[in-house]
Amino acid sequence: MITYSIRESLITSRILRLGFSVWANSQPKDYLAIYPKSTKEIGKTEKLEDVLLYAFVDDVWPRVVSSRRPESQKQISDLYVAKLKELGFYEIHLVSGFVDEVVLETFLNYANRITLSEFWKLLPQSKKDTLTDLNMTEVIGFLWHVYVLENAISKFELSGLIAGIRSEFFYLTARKLLPPHNLYFIDTT
Repeated sequence: MITYSIRESLITSRILRLGFSVWANSQPKDYLAIYPKSTKEIGKTEKLEDVLLYAFVDDVWPRVVSSRRPESQKQISDLYVAKLKELGFYEIHLVSGFVDEVVLETFLNYANRITLSEFWKLLPQSKKDTLTDLNMTEVIGFLWHVYVLENAISKFELSGLIAGIRSEFFYLTARKLLPPHNLYFIDTT
């Protein structure tokens, strides 16, 4: 399951706190079940007492991008919370519950530290193929997600993040902007 990991911060406790981020944009998918299973594998490999998997369900960005009413977004977000609880995630947090008000200065600070070529690499192939369909929501969405992860790492004292291998370029690029943390990539196919 674990494809590879990058260890940037020392595991100083017998308990590892990992964060997983997902957008509540549509119905929860079956691939989510692999994350709790992978954390158990990490615990065995690292000889840890426990690995706590925190889920961060973004209920803000999908609502903005899809122009959803808050009630509609809440229905989708509630499905994610229920599914992630059922799968055994340690804690589940809606982004709207822990991210402070966003200011443009925060995004500009991140934007100054990422090159266009780095951003290009983290785009899915479908976006690269149809350059005319690429809009600023892709850029702002990346910066928003980094902002969310920074808040999650700080507020929940995470020592690492776990992500699917298809998000590799996103998380490798985001590493430049985030506090030191371990990264675990898994194969979700």
